[in-house]
Amino acid sequence: MVGGLPFIIPSATRGISALGLPSRGGAACPQGALRALRSTRSTCIPPCLSSCGGIVSDRWKMKRFVLLVFLAFLLTGCAQKEEKQEIKLTAFTVATATNKPEFSDVPERYRPFYYGMPDIKDFEKAKADLPFDSITLERTGCLGRCPVYKVTFFRSGTARLEANGFMPLEGNFEGRVSIYTFARLCFAIEKLGFASFKTNYPAQWTDGPTCIVTVFTKTGSKSVSDDSGIVPIELWTIQNVLDHVREEVEWKPLKGPN
Repeated sequence: MVGGLPFIIPSATRGISALGLPSRGGAACPQGALRALRSTRSTCIPPCLSSCGGIVSDRWKMKRFVLLVFLAFLLTGCAQKEEKQEIKLTAFTVATATNKPEFSDVPERYRPFYYGMPDIKDFEKAKADLPFDSITLERTGCLGRCPVYKVTFFRSGTARLEANGFMPLEGNFEGRVSIYTFARLCFAIEKLGFASFKTNYPAQWTDGPTCIVTVFTKTGSKSVSDDSGIVPIELWTIQNVLDHVREEVEWKPLKGPN
């Protein structure tokens, strides 16, 4: 379009002549031409071309006007292109969200918590199918300033924290954890082989803290004690994931008896 600007200018000039307007400033406008100018809605004749009863039609002003019109069309085209791209992106996002991915390594009972909220009729069943009723992480004291606490996450969504020493806040607290988080904790503990861990990983010293992970099922429980920190990387991962979830909970002090 830029290359076509010299051809637009003569056309605009011919349009002014058709109204009976002078092509140069200084001459008075006929009354009929002024009426035509006032009544026209054409964007080819900007208001800046009229001045004090005469018409200013200097070529540089016409070029500036045509350039402004060209820029307006260019910006409008860019806006329309961005709008179309946004519509396409929205359609792609919706289409992607409705196509549930198949996780071949995710057991069936965990899949509802990857896809999103199960149907309300299946929600309680999906919760009941989770393998653990609760998961606990406990850290004991040492001869130094080791944090002493016990945190438990329940299938119901309740979380409890007993902060007994060297914690930002001490006392008994309660919070909430989503069913999605609890389900993924269950999956991680199963996937990382918690059932195969030894029940105790002892240390050669006696003044260090102990980290204990316990899972409770409908039929029993299993605890794994770590006295040394020298444990399978999978157990170390479970310990730190549980600590991360603890840090994410919004804790509120418990009042009255527990």
